[in-house]
Amino acid sequence: MAVKYTETMLSELRSIEVLNHGLAVAFAEKYKDVSPGITSRSVVAKARALDVPYQAKDPREKATGKAKGDSKDDIVARLYERLETPIPSLSKMTVPDLKLLEAAIAR
Repeated sequence: MAVKYTETMLSELRSIEVLNHGLAVAFAEKYKDVSPGITSRSVVAKARALDVPYQAKDPREKATGKAKGDSKDDIVARLYERLETPIPSLSKMTVPDLKLLEAAIAR
């Protein structure tokens, strides 16, 4: 289904300095009644066609659904810093266990 963009929608898209996923989702939500079938993907495609810069999601966030900073190494590094000592066996723990430990230490 082809999405029709009104002049108002096009001018609003052109006015965006840098489009990102969040803005594309919000734009699609705002105009879903005006243009049925509009999705964040179609907004990104139209913005690119209009030469509006697009800031893609972080590849790690896209692949894993996790924000940057949630890797096992990052959690272990934060725990080392908080405990003020390196404990080699921490890196052998699972990520969920590391997060539980981190939460317990934060209390």
